[in-house]
Amino acid sequence: MKGPEMITREADYALRALIFLAGCDCTLTTLELSEKLDIPYPFLRRIVNTLDSAEILTASRGKKGGVVLRKNPSLISLFEVLSLFDMRGLTLNSCLYPDESKSSSQEKFCPRSPECPAHKVLSSLQNKMHDELRSINLNMLMKQDFSQV
Repeated sequence: MKGPEMITREADYALRALIFLAGCDCTLTTLELSEKLDIPYPFLRRIVNTLDSAEILTASRGKKGGVVLRKNPSLISLFEVLSLFDMRGLTLNSCLYPDESKSSSQEKFCPRSPECPAHKVLSSLQNKMHDELRSINLNMLMKQDFSQV
């Protein structure tokens, strides 16, 4: 039986595509990439558009077009990629996720946060998790070298 997933399918596919591109040092069309990684083309196209907008990769159309990394793999953190697709998945509890519909910064978080003992612990754990995810980059994932973590 599967449990809830912290990382969305979209974020998982994005990581797979980026690691592949970092390893091949090549330019591929989105269709070629989807075939090589067995990712549905329409889904990968949306992911590529998001990564292009975030300036992580460049996607260009035409005969000489394709998808290529825009940034050095060592400068692309796991946190950067995961947070592009689902910041809620990187949040341990809803009290730590800002409600953007509220106007003041105090209203954006749970009103009980200041006196809640669980909030402080969860906030600390979440910050450590985010720091850890920021310390892991595509280069490390590609080489499976976590000695710096």
